[in-house]
Amino acid sequence: MTTWKPDQEAYLRELSKLCETLSTRFRQEYDHYRRLEARFQLPAIVISSGLGVSAFGNNQFAPDTQRNLNIAMGIIGLGLGILNSVQSYLKIAATASGCLLTSANLLKLKESIDLELSLEASDRANSGIVFLREAAGDYEKYLDASPPVLKRLRFTKPLLGGVIIEKSDLGESPSADI
Repeated sequence: MTTWKPDQEAYLRELSKLCETLSTRFRQEYDHYRRLEARFQLPAIVISSGLGVSAFGNNQFAPDTQRNLNIAMGIIGLGLGILNSVQSYLKIAATASGCLLTSANLLKLKESIDLELSLEASDRANSGIVFLREAAGDYEKYLDASPPVLKRLRFTKPLLGGVIIEKSDLGESPSADI
């Protein structure tokens, strides 16, 4: 026989709401980082293509002009390398994929909680405390593995709906206005 207390169900309902909210926030962060990645990738593609085309047409100019073009192409190539290094240092692609994964995991956890709570207490496979511990453990695991796009996130006084989400480290991030 499984036993469920009303406060366990209330806690799980609050955790489900929090998972939904955070899933949405991490999805917004994913969208933000994908746009940011495009801002780095598209200019790099256009510039490198332009450098490739200009390298083929370089032979038709006078030697002095060729030397100046080679210097200009070298400087542009250096700038392109710096742009790619900055993108790599910021780990934009890794952060975007981490946000997407966290969003999906939190949504799955929400669905799991909602499914369990939709069943009659007598039809549930686990007792309330076992399911609650599993859900809380999964929640913590997903947040620990998530990219640090939100400065601080705490789930306090769940029975009163106390959720504190502080601003993101990013100025223009969707979560910056939470």
